[in-house]
Amino acid sequence: MKTKGNIQNKVNASEGILQNTSDILKDNSLSVLMDYVKNQSEQLNIDLVAILAPALSSLGVAIGNNRKLHIDGGHYESPSIWTIIIAPPGSRKTATLKAGTAGLQQIQDKWTKQNLIDRCVLLQDATIPAINKTLYNNQRGLLWRVDEFDQLVSSMRGLGQILSYWSGDEVRIDRKKENFVIPSGYVFGIASTTQPEVILGQLAKRNGTKNGFADRFLYCFSKPLKNTVKKGRTPSPKNDPYYNAFIDLFNKLVSLEDKKILELDDDALERYNQYQADNQNLAIDKNDSYYGKLDVHVSRIALVLELCKDIEATHVSLDTLELSIKIVSWFNNCRLELFKEISKSKNTKLEDTLLAYLKKHPGKTANEIRQGAFCSKGRPERNALHSALKSLESMRLLYDEEKGRKKLYYCNIEEVENEGI
Repeated sequence: MKTKGNIQNKVNASEGILQNTSDILKDNSLSVLMDYVKNQSEQLNIDLVAILAPALSSLGVAIGNNRKLHIDGGHYESPSIWTIIIAPPGSRKTATLKAGTAGLQQIQDKWTKQNLIDRCVLLQDATIPAINKTLYNNQRGLLWRVDEFDQLVSSMRGLGQILSYWSGDEVRIDRKKENFVIPSGYVFGIASTTQPEVILGQLAKRNGTKNGFADRFLYCFSKPLKNTVKKGRTPSPKNDPYYNAFIDLFNKLVSLEDKKILELDDDALERYNQYQADNQNLAIDKNDSYYGKLDVHVSRIALVLELCKDIEATHVSLDTLELSIKIVSWFNNCRLELFKEISKSKNTKLEDTLLAYLKKHPGKTANEIRQGAFCSKGRPERNALHSALKSLESMRLLYDEEKGRKKLYYCNIEEVENEGI
């Protein structure tokens, strides 16, 4: 898949969107979170949103199932958030992931030193059976930190269970050696990283796109910052006031014991209903199920941000909801860029199919090639050619036999119906 150069260009081109998202730094009520995110992004020479993504997943787990957001009727949302950082090799993805999950790591290290073997909030690169056992003992909240997305995909045999994790649904384990039930209501977050080629390959194969698995993630491209410290510097938490305040926030959230349900303010509820309706229409118009999940992503992030503002909050404000919508919109733009690259890659393969045919049959006209594609459909070559023409109706391809090169010309194929291709 020849996409590395193209995807990097898209990463660099996202700067305008990032400038819009940087508005989150202006919210003084989120200073603890945002000061840490900004400080770490500068030290690691990485996008601030690349730090924010795993931080949101971590904060959701720290809050756990002690807080939920009531939308309407029997509709409640938990703070389970799934994020993926997408960046080329050498972009310090692992360091970025660790910076975003530092709060949970500190808590996990403390429990380990106290020899609290069964207590866990952070699970690193685990298998599905290991996740089930750990989640059974830690239903309040658990984060699965996966350094490489392809490892997560390799666990697809347990895909049904992974989808259950997103909603906190009951999971039944019925095997010869183990038999137990994880009741509904737990919180399970995912924070992962991957390279552009890996995620493009998985989505191009439609892994998880038919059953909604891919819809449950927030996708984040990262890019180098300009005029910052040299790449390679590792942040030190010692005597770092931003780090210490960030860790203190996690300790407060984890210490929440009583269960409470937050409500949306009247204005926030009206805005949420409008946002949900708009995205349901977009899901139908664009035939894209991801838009049907945007309201869920927004509500979960809004719950996390409101509790970061005020740990005793009882309502989610309109300002917090609007901020969550901005953040989710940026993540969605990243996802759309991914699918643009998939489409380009697919078209490249179809072009090659046509060119291979043209090389074997020089001098064919557009009409002759189209007729050939529709006859003898049982032959693999004809099937491939049929698909190529169907997807590239507006593309005129020329094969230069002498130089052995391909030439691309874009025009209306009907205008060259009787010309040699």
